Amino acid sequence: MFGRQVFTLSPSSPEVKFEHNCFKENTARLTELSDDEIEVTVTSRRPKTYLCADRMVITDLVDFHQKTKFFRGESKIKLKLDTQEKKNLYKDNGI
Repeated sequence: MFGRQVFTLSPSSPEVKFEHNCFKENTARLTELSDDEIEVTVTSRRPKTYLCADRMVITDLVDFHQKTKFFRGESKIKLKLDTQEKKNLYKDNGI
């Protein structure tokens, strides 16, 4: 999911902590908002320099979102599970 590192978020494993190129402390958290919508919140802290940035891709294997983080704090990405195929992929594989 994130740059050179790959993580899977799922209902059984909804949170992961990691260090990336720019931010030393990152947490990615999965929240189920409804039966057909989920949200990934990435919280980043402690940048290594003031001008660095982290890039990430968040995907449910059908759709993807690219995000570049320049600033510390939270970023939220909502994913719609609007087809049965997406729901099955999420249930079987997470994101």
